[in-house]
Order: sequence, then C-alpha cells, then structure tokens
Amino acid sequence: MRVTLRFSIPIASAFSRRGMSQVEVLCATAVLMVAALGFSRAMVASMHLAESTRQHTLAAQAARDKLEELQDAEFEDVLALYDTATANDPGGAGTAPGASFDVAGLTPTEDDEDGACGAIEFPTTSGQLLENAQLPDFGLPRDLDGSGGVDGGDHALDYALLPVRIVVRWRTDGGPMQVEVKSFLAQR
Repeated sequence: MRVTLRFSIPIASAFSRRGMSQVEVLCATAVLMVAALGFSRAMVASMHLAESTRQHTLAAQAARDKLEELQDAEFEDVLALYDTATANDPGGAGTAPGASFDVAGLTPTEDDEDGACGAIEFPTTSGQLLENAQLPDFGLPRDLDGSGGVDGGDHALDYALLPVRIVVRWRTDGGPMQVEVKSFLAQR
C-alpha cells in the first residue's frame, strides 16, 4: 500500500505580489539619489585633490629645476646672477636672470609685485652677504668664506658656502599655496 503525503506551504504574500508599491519605488529612488549624491561629491573632491596635487608637483619640480640651474652656474657668479640687484650683474646691468621666475601652469598670488610665482632668496642685507646675520632660516650665523670664524664683513664676493631658499607661491581657489626648497651651494 502506498501512502502519498502532500504538504502545502503557504507562500508569503510579499513574494506573491506582482510589482512594487509606490512607497517602495519612492524609497528605492531616495536611496539611489543619496548614493548618487555621495558619489558625485566624492568625484568633485577627487578632482579638486588631483588639481591640488598637480599644482604642488609643478611647484616642487620648478623649485628643484631652479636649484639645479643655480648649481650649474659658475659658483662665484651665482649670487650676482640670481639676486634682486641688477647693478652687480656679471654681463652688465639687467643681463642676469634675477631672483624671480615664472612657473607655467600656476597663477601668482594677488600681492606678488613682480607677477612671477618663483623667487630665489639669499641671506643678503642691503646687498651684503653677512656671516653674522641672525637668520636661522638660512642657517646663519655661519662661516661662509671658509676662514674658520664668523665675522661681520660682506662676503658677497668671496663666499665658499652660499645659503639659498627657493620659494614658489601661487594662488588656488582654496587660497595661497607655497613650496619651499632650502639648500647650501658650495664650490664643486
């Protein structure tokens, strides 16, 4: 004799409905809109970060390139070639590259007097390179002429060690930015 058992499992009404209600559609749409808004904000933030990184890279590379240019110049002429004074230019007044330089792709700050993003700075006071100047940013006071002591004389013509700071300042939507490279140049 055979016995057949039949079981009947009621299917939940949620699974037996066809389609979705308007409330479910509205909830799903709201969730998708919140996700899309979050994604778009993340994309905008990512684009701003990428642009900021690009500008910072341009500035840092320009500063490094300028430092290499200074290192390649005749050592005894570096200060005269790249300081702010034009009267001491080795080839005659106004012939040297000077202390400022442009950086392609960057916008100078609004208060920049010469309209160039880059600046080369030496620890000079009124055109004098003084060993005894109190300029810790440049590592001074320090023996710059190799005499073994720090004196109060002008060493613009007899330096053996030359502190330099190369600064790139530019303007962004978020405000001014700056990259700074400090070094000491020495006779090779």
